[in-house]
This record gives sequence, C-alpha cells and structure tokens, in this order.
Amino acid sequence: MAQVPTGSTFNVATSYGAVKAVTAISNAAEAVVTCATHDFVIGDVAVLYSGWERLNRRAFRVKSVVAGTSFVLENVDTTDLETFPVGSSAGTVKKVTAFTQIPTIMNPSSSGGDPKPVNYKFLESETEYSINDGFSATVYTAELDADVVDNPGYVATK
Repeated sequence: MAQVPTGSTFNVATSYGAVKAVTAISNAAEAVVTCATHDFVIGDVAVLYSGWERLNRRAFRVKSVVAGTSFVLENVDTTDLETFPVGSSAGTVKKVTAFTQIPTIMNPSSSGGDPKPVNYKFLESETEYSINDGFSATVYTAELDADVVDNPGYVATK
C-alpha cells in the first residue's frame, strides 16, 4: 500500500493547453520530445499521447527545452528498444495549464497493480509454466469530507 506523507496535497488537472503534434521521441537516457510548435518551459507538466504504451496518456515534467523545437522529459529513460521501438513514438502532447487542489482528503489508499500470470504448457511436456503478462489495474481511493461538496476541488474530481 502506498504511503502518503503528512502535509501532502492532492490536485487534479483542470485546464489544458492546445494539443501539439509530436513527430518523434528519442531513445535516450533522458527522452527528448520533438514538437516544433510547443510552448513548454522548464517545470511545465505535459500529458503525452504516444505510440509507446509506457508513455501513453501519462503526465511528465519538462526538464529542459532544446532549441525551441524539442524538450526533455524529466526522469524518462527510453533506451530499451523492446519497450520503446524506434519509429513508433509519434503522437501528441498538451500542457496542463491549471491544477485544482482537492481539499480535506482522508485515508488515501491503493490496491491492485499485481502481476497477471498466464499459465501455459507445451504439448510434449507434462509440466505447466507461468509467465507474467502485465499487471492488474491499480485502484486509488480516498475519503472526502462531506462538507466540501461545493468546493472546486470536489467538483473537478467528480
């Protein structure tokens, strides 16, 4: 179960910038996203839609900007060519322009995320084998104070 330190806040993205075309993402220890028309600056949060499943529909922080046509994703290593095959990274990106805090959260917890085993057996073998085929969905839950139903954070979450 995930531990959340005292003093943490929960926020939800509530506003986005325009969708921009991504022509490529490098296979590098620090992934470089080529997006000629972007307006990202260091520290921005970007939601990426990519042919690479491990990056698709996920949010990343911009570490640096390269010559105005590219930007580097913070702590994103795409050197594994099996996971990040060359030529299939293109997609789109959009900037998160506003976050809204979800107030009075109690008892945050998570469950799931366990490996999903697949059993198989070769015709000539009497032994059954098992391999992992991805992971089960992860569910995050938290309780909210009933007095905040009109709060913007509650409304955005709903």
